[in-house]
Amino acid sequence: MATKQTKPTKAPRKAKATKRRRKPGLRSGPGRPEFVATSEQRIAVERYVACGMRHDDIARAIGVSHPTLRKHFADELRTGPAKQRAAVIERLFNSAFSGNVSAQKHLERMTASGMAEASIARTEAGDAAPAAPAAPKRQPRLGKKEAAKEAAKNAGVGSEWGDDLRPQPFQVVAGGKS
Repeated sequence: MATKQTKPTKAPRKAKATKRRRKPGLRSGPGRPEFVATSEQRIAVERYVACGMRHDDIARAIGVSHPTLRKHFADELRTGPAKQRAAVIERLFNSAFSGNVSAQKHLERMTASGMAEASIARTEAGDAAPAAPAAPKRQPRLGKKEAAKEAAKNAGVGSEWGDDLRPQPFQVVAGGKS
């Protein structure tokens, strides 16, 4: 008897495997997902760097390792101080123009020192003539006791009393009598 050969039956068709889209920051395969920095963290890093915080401390504050900080926040670490200083100056200008006298005085000092630094830089580069010499530094104001001591040192100078008012040095005479 001849056996009838039958075609092997196909397994039921599986649904097409669709490629899963990975969410940004997720790595395929086992392991921890890749770190994704938030805008709040970026702003915080800029502020921390501008205030002089060490990189290790910044990493601990935002909850990442130091290499992760360097990898994902390199731009903020490099430009943070300049951006934050610019923001402070911007707020200072706005405050000064709205009538804040303290801000106006501080802004005047900043712009005067900034112009002086620019002038020095130009002079060193040979672009401009040397600036006028700076005004002499003011003597610190003396307190009451210091002013009285200073007045006692100069007592009688330029008057008819002359040196009569100057204290005489203490002299020890032989024999214990002064």
